[in-house]
Amino acid sequence: MSTLKANTFTGTSSAGSILVTGEGGSTTTNLQQGLTKAFGQFDGDITTPALESSFNAASITDLGTGRFQTTITNAMNDALYPVHATVGNEQDDYSAQADDKDHLALIGSRTTTLQRLFCNDHDDGSFDNPQSYNFSIIGDLA
Repeated sequence: MSTLKANTFTGTSSAGSILVTGEGGSTTTNLQQGLTKAFGQFDGDITTPALESSFNAASITDLGTGRFQTTITNAMNDALYPVHATVGNEQDDYSAQADDKDHLALIGSRTTTLQRLFCNDHDDGSFDNPQSYNFSIIGDLA
């Protein structure tokens, strides 16, 4: 077994592009495009929500019941990046499920540095504050 230690990887044909050969040897994946560029977790059911765990996410702003806005520290290349979000109630043993039978995570408008997140009550369609809101962003940084 070999160990490779490095602080920086740079592509030879393009500095920001490194291809990784897949397990079968016939396909490649662009390493940078496959990495999570930002993520965060917060409790939306408290007076002033704050990011409890995050990467490349500067802050969370409470826009009203079930409505939140995240500020991204390092801008995305465009506003078309994919976002994955889950909500849950921590008193339930299945926190952070995509649909915890009571709530549904929704993704709103986004810019290169902001994204809006919503939590919808599954029963009556109203907005609600989840105890656990988790999000991750993939795509290209600017």
